[in-house]
Amino acid sequence: MEHRTNKSLPELTLDFLTEEQKQRRHELEGFGSRMERDQRNALLITGAIWSWLATNLEKLPHQGLFEKFVVFIPALIMGFFFYRWWAMNRAVSQIAEYTRMLERKAGVDLEKLGWETWLHERRKLKQAVQLGTTAWIFWISLLLVNALLAFLLDRSRAWF
Repeated sequence: MEHRTNKSLPELTLDFLTEEQKQRRHELEGFGSRMERDQRNALLITGAIWSWLATNLEKLPHQGLFEKFVVFIPALIMGFFFYRWWAMNRAVSQIAEYTRMLERKAGVDLEKLGWETWLHERRKLKQAVQLGTTAWIFWISLLLVNALLAFLLDRSRAWF
C-alpha cells in the first residue's frame, strides 16, 4: 500500500508522532471498554433495584420521605452513569481531534490512510455509523424509562 509521509520532519519527530498515536489508540480502547462496562453495570444495577422494588413494595409503606426517594434511586443512578458516559464521550472526541492533528503533522496521505480523518470526513457526509448516536439513544432511553417507572410507581402509591 503506497502512502506518503512528511519527509521534511526529522526522524525523531516522526517517531514521536507514531508513539503518540499509539498511546491515543490505547486510551481510546480503554474508554471504549469502560463505556461498555458502564452500560452493562447500569442495566444490572437498576434492574436489580427494580426487581427488588417489584417484589418488596409492601416493605416500603409508611416510611415517609424515604419511600418516595427510593423509587427514584434507579433514575438517579442512571443519571450518574449517563454523566460518566458523557464525560468519557467528550474525552474520546478530544482524542479523535488530536489524532487528526497528528495525522496531518505526520503528513499521512489522508485519502488512503489516517483513520480519524477518514472517519471524520465520512461523518460529515453522513456515511458512517454514528456510534455516539446509538449511545445517546441508549442512555436517554434508560433515563426516561427509569424516571417514568419511578413516576408511575409514585402515582400508583399516591405518595404526593
